[in-house]
Amino acid sequence: TAHVYDLSSMHPSTIFIGNSDGTMQQKQHESTNQTPRVLANSADVAILLFCLSAVGPHPSPSLDRAARHVIDMLKPGGTLVVRDYGRLDEAQMKLGGGDKELGHNFYRKGDGTGCYYFELDDLKDLFGNKHAHDDKLELLELDYIQRVYRNRGDETTRRRVWVQGRFRKPRKNTGHDKCAAVSSGLDAPTDTTLEQFLGTVVERWD
Repeated sequence: TAHVYDLSSMHPSTIFIGNSDGTMQQKQHESTNQTPRVLANSADVAILLFCLSAVGPHPSPSLDRAARHVIDMLKPGGTLVVRDYGRLDEAQMKLGGGDKELGHNFYRKGDGTGCYYFELDDLKDLFGNKHAHDDKLELLELDYIQRVYRNRGDETTRRRVWVQGRFRKPRKNTGHDKCAAVSSGLDAPTDTTLEQFLGTVVERWD
């Protein structure tokens, strides 16, 4: 059974990521009577497609906060799949310079939204564990995706660069859980279909 969260129509005050231990943060709800939804440790898979680039440049408090929310939302063993704009993408070359450049590799697009162009190390900093005691994610896959699109009508080409990564939230007490299951004569709980999906290299589609 798959559950998908659509937060676009929800008032922000009704959404809580919660703390990393699964408990909800205390907050008064004066503007709405809706029941808050706690999403911490609730998702097997999180997919970010060209989302982070609009939040802000790296490093920045807003981007760090967004990454932290995604990490907290994943269940232990859950996977994050992310794709976003990469450094030296053709769109960045066209935006470079002038009043469109708001910061280092961060620009204002024609529709007024911001756009940051990532390097691989940016995603490592946001989501990857650097030390054994860190509370971020394990790096499974991280690479640049490069594509050249040709328009036969006007004989133009577009060169695109994206970053794509796959991270996994470390499991907690896995060994203890398995030992407990064996000692009780039960098989350790598994979901074969989900495990196969989470262990599959992300397809690089055109």
